[in-house]
Amino acid sequence: MKIGDFFGGLLEHKKAQNLNQKTFDEYKRLWEKVLIPSGVPDIEIDRLKKNDVDKILLAGQQHGMFGGQRGVVLRQLLEYIRGEGHATSVNWWEISLPTVAKKEVDWLDQDEWQKVRNAFNLNWIIGIRDRALVEILHASGMRIGEALSLNRDTIVWEKREAEIIGGKKPYKPRKVYFTDESLQHLKNYLDLRNDNFPPLFVSLTGQRASPAGVRRTIHTAMKLAGIKKRIHPHIFRSTFATELLHGRTDIKSVQALCGHESERTTLRYYAAVSKSRCKEEHQRVMNKPYVVKTDYIKQQVWKITPAGLVEKSV
Repeated sequence: MKIGDFFGGLLEHKKAQNLNQKTFDEYKRLWEKVLIPSGVPDIEIDRLKKNDVDKILLAGQQHGMFGGQRGVVLRQLLEYIRGEGHATSVNWWEISLPTVAKKEVDWLDQDEWQKVRNAFNLNWIIGIRDRALVEILHASGMRIGEALSLNRDTIVWEKREAEIIGGKKPYKPRKVYFTDESLQHLKNYLDLRNDNFPPLFVSLTGQRASPAGVRRTIHTAMKLAGIKKRIHPHIFRSTFATELLHGRTDIKSVQALCGHESERTTLRYYAAVSKSRCKEEHQRVMNKPYVVKTDYIKQQVWKITPAGLVEKSV
């Protein structure tokens, strides 16, 4: 049997494990764009060689996919084949994944934030919606999927908070908090809507707004405003965490507000803040005021004696 004969079974197996739709689609995309062009799916399961894995890595480079996901799908597939009782010539754990340099945390400084929030067309309902959405994202630190999952009745307006269930598995409920300004923008948007649909943010057709659709409209607004920096929904979450740390909020509080499972994730933002403040902190501590007191300066002349010793004369 060929390796490709088991891919459908792997997808069904992942479905049974409640694999989220985004990851499911990514599996199919990598299969079609990387693994199939590599020719590996046509290899018999007992004839696969380690250098065949290199074909997948090369095929991924041609499509601009340099992450470890290229090897992950093959590893998962070989593990599934082994679980089905078939022996393979290469064990799944022998496939090493390519290392990927960690991305720098990207965030907006105050000038950039002001330009972005004022870039939306407030003469159009979608522009008003997106302005309200980025205000909510910036004030609460929610992920885009979490924000778009909200309904009208989720917001507790008097307490300026909402309870969401999001993040990564296992999903846990947590509270998010808003500012008066962000809620005012949200209220402006809701007051203009003439529908009774439950979702807090909707498309022009009245359906719940999707992350992909929001990314497109935000990208268009930034392009029309002449903003060159890549603006995406997650950058507002990064800005939220970075601003909290700039304000000396402790790590544990930032972790809880962001809904990070691990403190190590929060520390990435702390590292970014520390890096951005390196010169400022260096100058504050090390660059003390320096005054030259010429009255006390004496010219000192150093010379080498015949014995090789150094002496000074005034």
